[in-house]
Amino acid sequence: MARLLAALTATVTFLLAAPSSAYADLQDGRITLPVAIDQTTGDRFAAVPDWQKAGNCTVFPEMTVRVIQRADPAATTYVVRLHATVFTIAVHGSADVWHEYLSLRDASGALIAGVTFDGPQMTRTFTDYTWDAQVSVPLTVPTYLRIAKIQFVASC
Repeated sequence: MARLLAALTATVTFLLAAPSSAYADLQDGRITLPVAIDQTTGDRFAAVPDWQKAGNCTVFPEMTVRVIQRADPAATTYVVRLHATVFTIAVHGSADVWHEYLSLRDASGALIAGVTFDGPQMTRTFTDYTWDAQVSVPLTVPTYLRIAKIQFVASC
């Protein structure tokens, strides 16, 4: 299938919230995964292990999120990077758009920060759209080190 690297808009919202007590392993458009730590870079990352569906759209299992470790211990922002390939089975209006909200959470489930990514405009059905995006998130080193889970919430 054809691959199209599309421009996208990413907005970041810094949020503080009370712990959430319930997570779904996998629901339509929602999954919470533990983060792994890259032993070389120290980055926190997670990869969706299976197809994820939201509305008429589906993302490939290769969707990954990486929170980039900063070399400077005084850093107050970190980069959240997303990579995904999506497709749609029906276009509504002029295009479908994959929306991905990522919640960075600590081990207890408390929300640390939230990031929203808007994917490419999918104007053709059953066509693969691959996209990469990144945003900066205001975090301190101790807060970054608390990231233990990433919750993926999608809509399309």
